[in-house]
Amino acid sequence: RPPLDWFRVERNCPMARGNKKKAVRKRAPRKAVGGAARIHRRHPMELDRRSVALADAIPQMVFVLGEKQLLYANSQFETIMGYPAEELCRPDFDIFSLAVPEMRTRVRRQLEGFFKGKAPVPVEGTLINQDGLAIPAVGTFRRIHYEGKNALLGVINDVTTHHHLEAQLRAERNRLQIYLDSMPVFAMVVDTNGLILQVNQKA
Repeated sequence: RPPLDWFRVERNCPMARGNKKKAVRKRAPRKAVGGAARIHRRHPMELDRRSVALADAIPQMVFVLGEKQLLYANSQFETIMGYPAEELCRPDFDIFSLAVPEMRTRVRRQLEGFFKGKAPVPVEGTLINQDGLAIPAVGTFRRIHYEGKNALLGVINDVTTHHHLEAQLRAERNRLQIYLDSMPVFAMVVDTNGLILQVNQKA
C-alpha cells in the first residue's frame, strides 16, 4: 500500500493536472433530443380580454380573429369601420365583407393559411366601412392564444394619407416632366448624390 505522501504528490503534480484537463476535454457533449427545436420554436402569445383591452389606447385598428368569427375589436376599429363591437363579434357577421369584393377570396385564403401554420405576412388591400368609404390599409398579424383558443391578433394601419402623398408626388413628377420636355435642349434632374432622377425627351 503506497504511503499517504504519494497521493499528495500525484494530486499536485502538473502532469496529473494535465491529464485531468484532457479527460474533461474528451467528455462527450450532452445530447439534447429536440432541445434546439424547443428553444427556437416561438409559442403563441397568451392573451385575454383584460390584456387586449389595452389596445383601446392606440390609434391603429386592433382586432382578435378566431377561426370562425371576430372575437375582439378595439374602439378605433369601431370608429373607422362604423360598426359597434357587439355587431362585429356576432357569429353571423362576415368579417370578410369589410374588404372590397375583389380581394375577399385572397384575404380569406391568407388568413386560413395563417391558422394552419404559415408564417403571417403583412396584407395590403382596401377596406369598406359602413358608409361605403374605401380605406387603403395594411394589416399585420400574429398567432396567439386568446382565452385558451387559437386566434390571430391583427393590427391595421390606415394608409389613406400615405396614398394621398404618393398621388401628390406623382402629380408633381408629371408636371416636372412636362416642363422638361418643353425645353429645346437636353435637361435632367439629379439628386444631391448625383443620381439621375428625370430626363427630358432630348436625352
